[in-house]
Amino acid sequence: MAKKVSPPEQQQNKLPGLTSRQIRARTTKKQIFDIAITLIKKQGYAKTAIKDICRKASVSIGTFYYYYQGKQAIVNELYLRADQFLKDHFNSWVVSSNPVERVKEYLALYIHFVGLEGVDIVLNIYYPSNHLFLYENRYMITRLEDLIREGQEEGSISRKFTPQGWMRYIITVLRGVAFDWALRSGEYNIEESAQAHIECLADYLRS
Repeated sequence: MAKKVSPPEQQQNKLPGLTSRQIRARTTKKQIFDIAITLIKKQGYAKTAIKDICRKASVSIGTFYYYYQGKQAIVNELYLRADQFLKDHFNSWVVSSNPVERVKEYLALYIHFVGLEGVDIVLNIYYPSNHLFLYENRYMITRLEDLIREGQEEGSISRKFTPQGWMRYIITVLRGVAFDWALRSGEYNIEESAQAHIECLADYLRS
């Protein structure tokens, strides 16, 4: 029988060492985030006002600004959400014993997440001053480097680049795929389109 998992809010209430005030604060912040992302996906970033988020979340403007500096701060938090998504689904997506295939599966998982988040979210994290793209100590980045390193040690992945060099090359390609998809208003299936790019990356990894 599968292990029963409590809903997130129940799990949160069981966290040891938290006061009831801290639990309420976490719940409020999550509620603001979830509602903001839902509204942005539904009606677009520009048309989603902070007052609309507050009304839906039943919080004051002051409460909103206590947790977030603005709408962009909420979108930026998606980086943490992406890392958690990749962690949560890694074992169910990355199942091959072949190192190159494992990299392909991981990249497909990343693109799957992009598709789930939607066009408007992508457009509002791709801007020149967003230095969060440069952070390389995130799970998404370090896990990819680990997969490449394992493949190099096993002999399946070329050593023409270091794991970090391969990571930067691959991420540049995938971000280009995501941005093109968003610029074209999601007119094509990003997962199907990305598959060709992922296959090309895999061929290059082997060469």
